[in-house]
Amino acid sequence: MVDKDLKRFSRKELLEILLEQTKRIESLEKELIVLERKLNNKKISIESCGTLAEASLKLSEIFTSADEAVRIFIDNNKENVRKEEKKLRKQWESERNKLLKLTENKCKKREDACEKKINELQKEIVKLSNDLKNSKKEKNAKVKPITTSKIKPVKRVKNEKASK
Repeated sequence: MVDKDLKRFSRKELLEILLEQTKRIESLEKELIVLERKLNNKKISIESCGTLAEASLKLSEIFTSADEAVRIFIDNNKENVRKEEKKLRKQWESERNKLLKLTENKCKKREDACEKKINELQKEIVKLSNDLKNSKKEKNAKVKPITTSKIKPVKRVKNEKASK
């Protein structure tokens, strides 16, 4: 994996990947020990061979087996990394979507609360204006009352980005 890809993962995710790789390394080390024992056995049998031709054939088998083991190891590691990356991408997308929905809900609640408060304040302003109109002091000062027709109710503005 590229360093840029690793930087996107959280510490927990990186530790999980590291744990999986550690387990894989341990199993491969055990397999290596077994193969080394077989190799040592092959060396002993090669030493016991009478001719170079026989030794060459036995070595060829050993190298073929080792090459195959290395190829399998590399293929397995690549596949494990692909699977883990795919799994982590799905988790990331899921968490991202949850956070977006949660944020949208919080914004909606705040917006509703603000609209409610604005409407309450507008009603209070109208009431106070009417109270002033009815008072004797204000009659002398000829203050014009504010009517509800002059106050426009607040309209909710939909955010196009949030709806996407």
